[in-house]
Amino acid sequence: GPRIPPAGVSRLFEPFQRIGRKADNGHHGLGLSIVRSIAAAHDATLNAHARPQGGLVVEVGFPLRTTAPATETYDDVARALSAAPE
Repeated sequence: GPRIPPAGVSRLFEPFQRIGRKADNGHHGLGLSIVRSIAAAHDATLNAHARPQGGLVVEVGFPLRTTAPATETYDDVARALSAAPE
């Protein structure tokens, strides 16, 4: 990718932000904002830094789960949704 000024890295995690490229290639600058949202939802760490030769290094670290994930069946979810007040 293009060279990214270090001060511009955090801006790339906002929706529709791009550096040095146009959206005409089918990409619209949403990927890193989605990564940020997923990391926040899972209490993950998110680090990014610009590479001197261009491009970006992004590291996401998810915490280890200490309990087993809840197991719900489709029927469990359907019952819960049908019982929810509108």
